[in-house]
This record gives sequence, structure tokens and C-alpha cells, in this order.
Amino acid sequence: MAIRTETQNTLGSWARLVVDECGTAGPSREGIPPLVSFLIRHSGWLAAHPAAGDFAEEIAALVRSARRIAGPGPAHRVDLGRCLRSGCAGTLRAVVHDGDDATPGQVACDAGHALPPQQWLLVAHRMRRTASRGERVTRRHDGDRAGVQADRAGVREEAAR
Repeated sequence: MAIRTETQNTLGSWARLVVDECGTAGPSREGIPPLVSFLIRHSGWLAAHPAAGDFAEEIAALVRSARRIAGPGPAHRVDLGRCLRSGCAGTLRAVVHDGDDATPGQVACDAGHALPPQQWLLVAHRMRRTASRGERVTRRHDGDRAGVQADRAGVREEAAR
């Protein structure tokens, strides 16, 4: 509940600034949705205000806090090829969450061998060599049947139906 209170207080503070400096009526109801609607209606004025940078920073901080609490988005598993461990026939996979940069949160094979981050570049190099030979690397989405196949030309989405 702390993030909700922080959000309400921050948005309320910015709404009070708009009301005080523009002489307009504030939101007609209490709560975060009316505050957001009010601030959106006055976003042009806020963007031109000398404190616009502070507003943007505070809103970005609220978004980051909310995302930390909500957790990562859906995960994508990217098949990277065979495991690097000698004698292992497992498939190496990266787990990447929506909203993240392209850096995986985890790389491991289906036999349970985890690959430490300092070895991820070795896998990337191997994938580039594989792609230069025209082979494909498959990217699977958890929770749906869509597949993405990467080849030398880039990434192309294909429905796996």
C-alpha cells in the first residue's frame, strides 16, 4: 500500500500546483484515476512549466516503483543451442522478461546447468557463427503459441499454430 499512498501524494501535489497556478478547479473526485485524468488534461501546461523536469522524474520514479512491486512481465524463453557443458545433450535457453532490455535474467540448459553471466558472450559468439551459416535460433513465448525465429536477416515472427 505504500506505493499507492506515494502515488496519490505525488499526483495530488502536482494537481495542487496546477490548481494554484492556473486558478482552475481540481479533480471532482478523490483517488488516483481522477488525479491522472486531471494531470493528463493539463499536461501541456505542465510540460511548459519550469518544474516539468521534476514532474517527469517523479512520475518515472513512481513507474519504476510500481514495476518493482508488480514484478517482471511475461517471460520469453530463447533457445540458444546445445549446452556448453561437456557431455550434456541439453538445450541452452535464455529467459528474458518483457520490458527488460535484451539482457537475459537467466541462461540455463534443460538439464539444469546454469551459465554464469561472464559466459554469455561465448554463447552470443556461437549464435553469430550459427546464424552466419544460415541456421535458425528459435524463440518461444511462455503462455502462448507464438514463435519467433531469428536468422541472418533479422527477427521474423511466425505463428506456431
